[in-house]
Amino acid sequence: MYKRRMGGPSGNKCSALNCKGSHSKQMSLFSFPKDPVLLQKWLQNLGRSSWKPPQSARVCELHFTSGQIVRSSGRPLLRPDVVPDKISTIVCQCKPWNVTLAIQDHLYCKQANVNCKLHGHLVIPTGPSEVQQMFDETCMLMKELDHLKKAVQAKEQQVKNKENSQHKGNKKHFTVEAIRTGLQLSMACGPSGYQKVLQVLQDSPGAPKFPSPRTLQVAVEHIKFAPGILYEILDPLGKKFQGFQDSRDRDINKVFDELVQKRQIDIDNNLKRPVGFATLPGQEGKFAEKGEIYIFRGIRQRLKQIVAYHLNTPQVDSKAKKQVILELLQKANEIGANVIALVCDMGNRGILSELGFSTKKDSLKWPGTPLWCVPDPVHLFKSLKECLCTNKTITLPQRIVEEFGLPS
Repeated sequence: MYKRRMGGPSGNKCSALNCKGSHSKQMSLFSFPKDPVLLQKWLQNLGRSSWKPPQSARVCELHFTSGQIVRSSGRPLLRPDVVPDKISTIVCQCKPWNVTLAIQDHLYCKQANVNCKLHGHLVIPTGPSEVQQMFDETCMLMKELDHLKKAVQAKEQQVKNKENSQHKGNKKHFTVEAIRTGLQLSMACGPSGYQKVLQVLQDSPGAPKFPSPRTLQVAVEHIKFAPGILYEILDPLGKKFQGFQDSRDRDINKVFDELVQKRQIDIDNNLKRPVGFATLPGQEGKFAEKGEIYIFRGIRQRLKQIVAYHLNTPQVDSKAKKQVILELLQKANEIGANVIALVCDMGNRGILSELGFSTKKDSLKWPGTPLWCVPDPVHLFKSLKECLCTNKTITLPQRIVEEFGLPS
């Protein structure tokens, strides 16, 4: 069998003389056989004996009978050794058929009561040109039908969009207090626990209504959390400090520490940009391997809030970190907070020296109150443990020995 094959521009239409069959008219096209004897028979029947068909030449399905074409998996195939017919030169010699129908009386229809128009003749197409005209008109009607279908679908989509917009206008709006309470419950219970709380409240008549998780996400979408100082956090935090009547409630410690992170680049959907590069000035374009966070920690009030973070390389310029700390101290003073001390581990001795601290100077003059430097208790205990394990000798003061009666 010869499979149906499509070629270039010449392979989209029939190669027989005076034949208008083409692939654009939804007709199947078949390639010429490779057998020289069978090829010569094809050319003779098509009226082109001296013509040498190119590889892209095709013959349409109008030159074959229905018995010569079979379908395999929906594709038309020719039976072996079939020869096409030269139908493109055959002109239909049909003549109009005039028929005169004799009218006879019937039980329920009399000749005198005939009210319908009788067609006494039937005209059929007289040639391929009329068939082609009917085919073209049918194609044009099909295209117009597709256009109308698309227009109807567009109108239906407009109606659906209008209905959705009306439903959006009727959605419930929650107050700021309700959203704040929902965020607190979501943080305390977690996503699954908050869903359970919403389900229990929904089944209880008269219970208060809280926002859905998606509503809570929309409420905080304006907070970008970009690397650097989080001004969108500090401004609301200032209102919290203004509500404290006792000045001691506004005393805080500023804690900063480093975290080791994996070296990789990710896309932040909220920021709409890649993250994973160093963000401190002078380190642009370098891969970050550490993250440094800055936290305001309340001394009297239960407050723990991240107010800034940066992505750093292993080697960081102390002057750049110093500038971040000074900006945070200035911003804390503007929002009404009293920074009492800087808390960090002893791995930040470079930045502490840059700020002015030393082994003999544990505080600085800062507007309002002195600014102290306090080592992290956990790291202080770890450093003491390392000292004891390394030296393996503990020398106690004589006063402690005498007071507790120790042997040495």
